[in-house]
Amino acid sequence: MGHGARQRPKVPTGARCTNAAVRLKAPAGRRRNLAGLRGIDVETGAPASSYGQSATRARQTEGTHVMDWKLEVVVVPVTDIDRAKDFYTGTLGFRLDADTQPTETMRVVHMTPPGSACSVVVGPKVVAPGADLGSSASLQLVVPDLEAARAQLAERGVDVTPVQILDPTRDGGKYVFFDDPDGNNWAVQEVRKYVGAELGS
Repeated sequence: MGHGARQRPKVPTGARCTNAAVRLKAPAGRRRNLAGLRGIDVETGAPASSYGQSATRARQTEGTHVMDWKLEVVVVPVTDIDRAKDFYTGTLGFRLDADTQPTETMRVVHMTPPGSACSVVVGPKVVAPGADLGSSASLQLVVPDLEAARAQLAERGVDVTPVQILDPTRDGGKYVFFDDPDGNNWAVQEVRKYVGAELGS
């Protein structure tokens, strides 16, 4: 090999390499370890030309594995774990998945809305009574029939707003809103044709 030529790093047969195509905000203690990967194509060792969706699509085109990042748990701050558990399971009808105490000082109550792939957890974040949680959580559910969903909430004693039409020209423009006992605010959106986020093309 001539002087100054760059040798392509050898990849073991059958191994799958991934590029750090999506920038992650790592904890401070791990940033030094990630620093060496930023801007580097791990397949060639050369500086990466771009980040984001274009790089991800290129990797998919080449048949390289792309990691799925699924949002499956949202931790909601509460002042009273039992009261929150009763509201989400008894009033809203969420399924109770687990109620555990992994440490002496922490309790974890895991609950899932009917038909949802994302769950709500209360317990890890307990705040003092009287704390203002009005802007601490802004969570959204999606349903195919908002009138029926609102009727169910009202029948269960939830103080839910009337239907609000924010955009009458498109599917997805109708909402209702309610708060949990700690003031965490929830929105319910009607989407009739598709429920979920479209993947980038």
